[in-house]
Amino acid sequence: MLVPLIAVVCLPLSVSGKQPRSASFEPYFAGTDAFRDFRAKRWAAASRGFAQWAKANPRSPHKNRALLLQYTAALYAGESTKAAVGLETLLGAFPLLDDYVRLLAADARHREGLSGRALRHLDAIGGDPFAQRQK
Repeated sequence: MLVPLIAVVCLPLSVSGKQPRSASFEPYFAGTDAFRDFRAKRWAAASRGFAQWAKANPRSPHKNRALLLQYTAALYAGESTKAAVGLETLLGAFPLLDDYVRLLAADARHREGLSGRALRHLDAIGGDPFAQRQK
């Protein structure tokens, strides 16, 4: 099972390896039930919680982050179709995470039994196709 990168907490370090005193970092959604459910791997509850957060905060700059966590949790909760459709709508929303979103979407499509669609997502990762090529 993939551990969602967006939920990993990273603290910035100075060149000396010590955390700068002025740095403070709180992960998005820290303190919310959805975040606690996600970290505890209560996937269905986390998916519902992030969906509610996104609906309640439609203009938030963090809405797409909530949706990414919602659809990731939905995938792990066994809601492959919901996850695949949602993840595909997020392609391009996070250019640095697009390969990761594609990998999750490929996993969701594979779980649906749609191998061709899963392979198309995998082929788009990184620019160099690694799935079987047609001759």
